[in-house]
Amino acid sequence: AQRGSPQDTVVRRKPTLRHLITHTSGLGYGTDLGRAPSGAAERSYWELLQSIDRGECETVLAFAERLGQLPLRCQPATRWEYSFGFDIAAAVVEVVTGQPFAEFLKRRILQPLGMHDTSFHFALPRQQARIAGLFRRMSGASLDIADQAKQSALLKCLDPPGTRSAWASLRPPAVPSGGGILGH
Repeated sequence: AQRGSPQDTVVRRKPTLRHLITHTSGLGYGTDLGRAPSGAAERSYWELLQSIDRGECETVLAFAERLGQLPLRCQPATRWEYSFGFDIAAAVVEVVTGQPFAEFLKRRILQPLGMHDTSFHFALPRQQARIAGLFRRMSGASLDIADQAKQSALLKCLDPPGTRSAWASLRPPAVPSGGGILGH
């Protein structure tokens, strides 16, 4: 079956928590960052992410519920693919603990380990100064380029470094993503 095809809309095997955290749940991320979606499945994932940006989806649980309405990219346990599986696992943590996912991580994992600069956003200027830019290699570009001028022309900046980054914010994100934690 094609990824996200109608044949994959009927789940033959329910995904488990193990599938969610090993990227074998059948979910996906949609399209690569900075690229336009192609096909119905990628467009549906893209629309879900846009609903967060528009403020229409404001919690991990709401995200998980909406994600559950989208087509699978493949049947669970049949293929490995990066996905929003960790985000669904975060929703499970919220239901089981009765705490917001970010708060659970902070209290039960990050603080006990002394990881005070690990978060879903950086509010302090000293933290923001350490944020690196997020770049994507342009199609056909080689990674083995010594010439800095040629190299910068072959990379597209998806998120600028420092205080201009989307991670540099006084407010935490509405939906803290399992794939979006920063640390030092």
